[in-house]
Amino acid sequence: ATLGSLAEFCPDSGNIEVYLERFDLYATANAIDASKKLQVFLTILGEKAYVTLRSLLLPKKPTEVKYEEVTEALRKHYAPKRSVVTERYHFYQRKQEPNESLKQFIVELKRLAATCSFGSFLEEALRDRLIAGIRTDSIRCRLLALSDDEVTWERVCKIATALETAQKDTREMLPEGSTASATDVYWHGEPTTQGRRHATKKKTASNEQRAPQSGPRKQRGKGIVRSCHRCGGLHAPVSCPFLKSTCFKCSKPGHVAKMCKTKVVQQVEETLPATDLLTVCTTNQVHSSPPIVLKVNVNGKEIPMELDTGAAVTIMSERDFDANFPNYPYSKDDVRLGVYNGTALKVKGVANVNVSYQNRSYDLPLIVAKQENEARMPTLLGRDWMTTLKVDLHNAVQQLQHDVDNVQEGRQMVAAEAEKKLKQLYGDVFEPGYGSIKGFTGSIRMKTGGHPTFCKARPVPYALREQVEKELGDLEKAGVVYRVRHSDWATPLVIVPKKTGKEIRICGDYRVTVNRDIELDHYPLPLPEDIFASLVGGTMFTLLDLSKAYLQLELDEQAQQLLTVNTHMGLFRFRRLPYGVASAPAMFQAVMDQVLQSIPGTACYLDDVLIAGKNLTECYHRSEQVLRALSKHGIRVNAGKCKFFQENVCYLGHELDKHGVHPATEKVKAIRDAPKPSNVTQLKAFLGLVNYYAKFLPDLANVLEPLHQLLRKGSTWKWSSQCDACFSRCKNLISEDMVLELYDVTKEIQLTCDASAYGLGAVLSHVVEGVERPIAFASRTMTPAERNYAQVEKEALAVVFGVKKFHKYLYGRTFNVITDHQSLTIIFEAKHHTNAVAAARVHRWGIFLANYSFRILHRPGTKIANADGLSRLPLPEAGDEAEEIFYFSPVNKLPITAKDIERET
Repeated sequence: ATLGSLAEFCPDSGNIEVYLERFDLYATANAIDASKKLQVFLTILGEKAYVTLRSLLLPKKPTEVKYEEVTEALRKHYAPKRSVVTERYHFYQRKQEPNESLKQFIVELKRLAATCSFGSFLEEALRDRLIAGIRTDSIRCRLLALSDDEVTWERVCKIATALETAQKDTREMLPEGSTASATDVYWHGEPTTQGRRHATKKKTASNEQRAPQSGPRKQRGKGIVRSCHRCGGLHAPVSCPFLKSTCFKCSKPGHVAKMCKTKVVQQVEETLPATDLLTVCTTNQVHSSPPIVLKVNVNGKEIPMELDTGAAVTIMSERDFDANFPNYPYSKDDVRLGVYNGTALKVKGVANVNVSYQNRSYDLPLIVAKQENEARMPTLLGRDWMTTLKVDLHNAVQQLQHDVDNVQEGRQMVAAEAEKKLKQLYGDVFEPGYGSIKGFTGSIRMKTGGHPTFCKARPVPYALREQVEKELGDLEKAGVVYRVRHSDWATPLVIVPKKTGKEIRICGDYRVTVNRDIELDHYPLPLPEDIFASLVGGTMFTLLDLSKAYLQLELDEQAQQLLTVNTHMGLFRFRRLPYGVASAPAMFQAVMDQVLQSIPGTACYLDDVLIAGKNLTECYHRSEQVLRALSKHGIRVNAGKCKFFQENVCYLGHELDKHGVHPATEKVKAIRDAPKPSNVTQLKAFLGLVNYYAKFLPDLANVLEPLHQLLRKGSTWKWSSQCDACFSRCKNLISEDMVLELYDVTKEIQLTCDASAYGLGAVLSHVVEGVERPIAFASRTMTPAERNYAQVEKEALAVVFGVKKFHKYLYGRTFNVITDHQSLTIIFEAKHHTNAVAAARVHRWGIFLANYSFRILHRPGTKIANADGLSRLPLPEAGDEAEEIFYFSPVNKLPITAKDIERET
């Protein structure tokens, strides 16, 4: 007997992948031998699919091939590879159906996502589609109220299904109250024409509110007050602010809707055109603003209503009306409601209800709308009730803002709690005092022929002597320094005031002693652009400041002897690495890189550690990993300078936030408030500060050209009006809100290059949704020899310059090169061979560029103004005229081989 059963495969509706999986389970459960697996499968497959299979395998028969070949043929035929773009389109179009439960909707989303190749983005895509496509708006509002670190796929599914179950149970137990949804209502009125059928209803107190003209007319008759016939205000019509406004009622200029003369008021009954439509539009936008809800007493019961200035009338669903006012009478007036696509909604009738608001009572009409599906709509407070009740929209908006502020405050409280928890878990890291890095020891190597240098102690100013003695005492007590009687090396003391002005830092002036005779540590410090590239995608940041950074690294015995300092209190020898040693930055950076290695989203530059996460949860986990590593190695941080879970931070002279990298506010202020230079030295200092942000300023060379002329050899100092204008323009340029995109290996990258008669320009960009977002800018002037090149060679040189400048971004990945020189697309394309007519240097550049994977595309010069401007006004940097060594180029054929040598000898 066999276990289970497997039906024939249905080619019209079956899923071949599912069927093959089920057959593998069937074969395993029944211990079908591998040699018989094919025969059993062909027997169960079914006649229709078997006939198709025979055709697919011709000229062979199904029994003449392996099982794997059979399944592969079926897969290719019944499950061809689909376009990821199409699959994602179907995924993002999926919404919860009216009779579909949330659990069924979740399963369906998972099925659609299986073929979308989302990768690591899968859970975020599922979460976003679930929230956007959910049918019940009250559940969506609840999910959107969650903080960023709470909105995970698992938690969203759990909360959404729980809320759906609770709503279902509530309807069965106590069908009372209404559930709000993100529905907006707008009134569309059509002009009344003769012969159209009208609906009538008895005049109520609200009818008087629908005729604002009556009041002003009576007043004008008595001559007491002259009111404006355009808006009803107490001013002359000629000075009315609505003089050029268009009426929403008749679409004519010169007045507002409430003063429109086409709005005729009947003496006994009010006329409502049957062609007017109340259009109900539902939005599924995830980031929609929360509704403004006002609680109004209706027939003695407090009802929450959403304010909607786009709705001409107030409306409540049939379900909510029956739940709140069972057996309450209403008239069946001829009012039509329609959704945005023209489908008519049925109206049950109009009820005259008693409304109490702010100690006043009114009798107002309430339209009751039928609902034929499970979706719930909110009770909407339209303009008719707003006018009568005199609703203060400003106060309502203020209340909404207050609620939003409460949400923000809640997020800040979560961040504060997370910070508190980290400080409790890793309290040893935040303790004051000197840490001692475990597992690492600093060492210093002497150059060959180096000899000891002994310098006498320098006098200490009397005003600082007490501070110096206290600092030396604290260092000795902490074990950082110790006294010695004799030493071959002695370095004079240097006193450096700290930023606070109340404290000092003591170190040796090692420039005159040790630094001249030691081998420098060549470990590289990370570049700012490398650091920023490693933090891509971060929206939440933590910044840690290492306390007394270098002094946490212990030295070996030889290094301690070399770093002895001579003071007015005698000789002191450092056990820890002091400031001022030439190798100290590289030595400390190497240690920190090893301590923090393999922790994602983390960057360290000497004593500053920056941690980035795409949300609070990820930032918290990464911060915990860093603190765990610091605790393990005995490293301490300065708690007063650490910043946790910030939306923006200042790091290495730049400001980082979720949008990218900005110039630091302090640095920008220094440039903006800088006085005019009075000599070459001051000008160089100013230009140095400005050029630090050259990557933000694509037109900087153009602006600075007059100032650079003052620095050229043979130029005399003369501050002209042109220099003054250039100076002011530079300040304005750096003050603009300029943002650079963070480099992301997953995004499309593009290099735009151009050459002018004397300069080269290049712009590196990401292309996001068809929009170019700059990563960095580069430009330089040509050498005298390069300026003699033909234009095609200059354009080719611009491409080589850009590729070399941004080598670390481009090498190893495919990118597009944009040029305005059509001939380069032929010269540098891989499918075209460079002929003998081409210049030798262009041929060499082609060999160099062969190491990169790129497509070269042509655009008119007007479409690459960014690179064009850089090339026409480049930075004054000369190129290197030396020939390049192509160490990346593979050697496919040697000029002489071993066989040639053997044959000739």
